[in-house]
Amino acid sequence: MQHRKHCISSDQDAKTYIAHPNCRFCSFKRMVLSQDVNLQFTTIKIASMDLAGLINNLSSLNINRNEYFMDYYAKEKSSVDNAVISTINFIKKPPYLVFSMEEWTSINQLSTIDFIKKFDFVNQFSCYSDKSKFIHGVRFKSAIFSTSMRVFNEKKSYMHFPGNVDIFPEHSSQLFNPHFLNKIRSQLIGKLIELDITKNESLLLSALFLCSAVHPDISTEGKNLLYKYQQYYSAALINHCCLTNQQNAPSRYSELLSLYQIIEETHQKVNNFAILYRMKMPHKIGIGINKFE
Repeated sequence: MQHRKHCISSDQDAKTYIAHPNCRFCSFKRMVLSQDVNLQFTTIKIASMDLAGLINNLSSLNINRNEYFMDYYAKEKSSVDNAVISTINFIKKPPYLVFSMEEWTSINQLSTIDFIKKFDFVNQFSCYSDKSKFIHGVRFKSAIFSTSMRVFNEKKSYMHFPGNVDIFPEHSSQLFNPHFLNKIRSQLIGKLIELDITKNESLLLSALFLCSAVHPDISTEGKNLLYKYQQYYSAALINHCCLTNQQNAPSRYSELLSLYQIIEETHQKVNNFAILYRMKMPHKIGIGINKFE
């Protein structure tokens, strides 16, 4: 794993340095180390945890998200703020309606926001500001992971939308280095293939990763809430690794967590693409839900 740019200048050893207060990766490394997975890696007993029930609930949320993504559309264009504060009005898609890249991007974001809003902990934020900042901060990375998982389950090796619609706007291949675009399309999926990730592992990771990307402007109370659920989902993943992979549970757990950094890297590359694309094609600037921020 690599550190964020602002950690590279540190005099500390980059392999062990975890102290930068504003680095999401440093925070995530601290969480990983707090599990003491390299010491006594045994199933964590949490009285309130029903692992099978948790996985079933996450599966239902994911099925619902995929259904909205594949079979519905939103008639009215929506901003992220509107999608966060209001119920999203999904409409059944008629068979003749063929989506463009922009429309797939929009429904991908809307179905992801709807998915995030249905987590119990998201409705426990004490103020709307925390909830909004949280969803703003995690929605695109969550969409990257879910898109990659859909493609992985189709046994494909690059990110795309249904019907083999590219994730990039038209003419992107003429404006950017193909290697740069292909790395965005395939880096995360390549790791999923290498790990041969299971459905249940991906469900637990989808929840854990939501709680791991803490927005710096969220209140202390909001951060404590996310930390609480980060520990809960982390313990659930450890339990699952112990139950399904007893001999190699510590290494499997660490391998699965390594996906978080690749999601971060992919998201950063997409942001870089978006900035350059707007400079090259200023008349194509998206609005609302289609923005990458």
